[in-house]
Amino acid sequence: MKILIAIDELKFVPTIAEYVISHFVNAPTVKVVHVIEPAMIGSYMSVLPPPLLDEISKEAWDAGKRLVRTLALKLRDHFHNPDIEELVVTGFIVAEIVQTAKDFQPDLIILGSHGKHGFKRLAMGSVSARVAAQAPCSVLIVQPEVRLSQADEIHKLIVAGLKKDE
Repeated sequence: MKILIAIDELKFVPTIAEYVISHFVNAPTVKVVHVIEPAMIGSYMSVLPPPLLDEISKEAWDAGKRLVRTLALKLRDHFHNPDIEELVVTGFIVAEIVQTAKDFQPDLIILGSHGKHGFKRLAMGSVSARVAAQAPCSVLIVQPEVRLSQADEIHKLIVAGLKKDE
């Protein structure tokens, strides 16, 4: 089984790790990815002086590496050194996750949902919904507060294997 895990915040690490550990007896092949969005021309980041922008970019890169490493170590510790690749990339989040999935060809993508509603969702969009719609495989969307060890709570997960024509 091949799994692509796209992670953007530390709060998703326990839930995603618990899901993988509780649902797979044999160590899956895993790629953990974190995407850093570039500073866009016209955004507040684009007006920063280059040395400061470089420092912010380096900090974002280092934080992404630590985030990916934290989840990978949890899975390696449980499965006793499974095949886990760590990846941090810069780009547009949905496009990078979908492209990584096309290249890696996983059986499942796992990612977190921030649970935005109303205006925030309308203004910012839903990364998880867009990934699910464009992914070449099934997508498991996890909310950070869900504790998967409680069987009655598993209904809070949304499993989406969306067809391209939906």
